[in-house]
Amino acid sequence: IWEQVMYIQTELKDYDGLLKTTEKAMEFFPNQAKSYYFAGIASSELSEHSEAIQSFQQAMMMSRKNQSLQSDILKRMGVEYFFLKKYERSDKAFTQALEINPNDYIALANYGFYLAQRGDRLEDAKKMTAKANKLLPNQASFQDAHAWVLYKMKDYKNARDWMSKALQN
Repeated sequence: IWEQVMYIQTELKDYDGLLKTTEKAMEFFPNQAKSYYFAGIASSELSEHSEAIQSFQQAMMMSRKNQSLQSDILKRMGVEYFFLKKYERSDKAFTQALEINPNDYIALANYGFYLAQRGDRLEDAKKMTAKANKLLPNQASFQDAHAWVLYKMKDYKNARDWMSKALQN
């Protein structure tokens, strides 16, 4: 029931409430990875990136047998480390997530986007965002990520085409 409440609060974007719920859940169930995972999500959405990392690290330690959850945690850690400008750690987290699931279109799109934001490894970023779009076509956020990579590569015509696709979706 606690977990369902956390999912609902996440869907409702009630991050203050989610943080309170996770704190209570951790009191009653201190060994449940999902409570720490959702605390990380709440902290992230409240722009408390260091706190989010701490929660995700705790969730990671408790989720050793749940690779799907580990992948989700690693993707989110990649984002948090990016915001903290800890780019090596961000890259490592995204890479580990993709080692668990090489076809994780969210990890591919996000990793590619954040590489492009930094202007780093643009060819890799292009491959990642292209693969994300191939795996899950017609997703505006993935098309936008690919457009951004192309723009950063100064391929303005293709960037415009991909941005048009994103706007249509």
